[in-house]
Amino acid sequence: MGKTVRERFEHEGQDYYLVLVEPEDVEEVWSHVREGVQKAMLHSDSVMDGDDFVPELLDGKVRLWVFVSEKEIVGHMITELIRYPRKSFVRVLTMECKGGEKGMLGMELWSKFVPAVEEYAMMHGCVHLEAYTRKGMVRALEPKGWEHEYSIVTKQIETRIH
Repeated sequence: MGKTVRERFEHEGQDYYLVLVEPEDVEEVWSHVREGVQKAMLHSDSVMDGDDFVPELLDGKVRLWVFVSEKEIVGHMITELIRYPRKSFVRVLTMECKGGEKGMLGMELWSKFVPAVEEYAMMHGCVHLEAYTRKGMVRALEPKGWEHEYSIVTKQIETRIH
């Protein structure tokens, strides 16, 4: 078993913990985060449904992080380690953190966890973090050191009968 990440953070007078869930504990935790993952995936490109992550979480291909207050799980993040020949990074696949108008209080809390995720990434030889996000979130992330490096556009192919 690897090093357990379980760090304490203070936010607006309350203690929160960031916990990296080990693959053998995913089934125990999943029911507590499933709805939040499903909700977060509604804002994605719909390539994956929340439950599609479970097999990859169980085999450790992707990792589940939970944000816990003294009373409840208040959010989650799923990350993936990406390795290319010249660069490695940790990609944030989905994230949800409860609280505040339009989730901005949640974003403030999540941003406190980012240094721990950066440390995790560095322990795995990564040079940066990457996250897919909605265009509207770029403005919230840029003041926290994130750069809008590129955009991904898609076009649905129409089926044609010949």
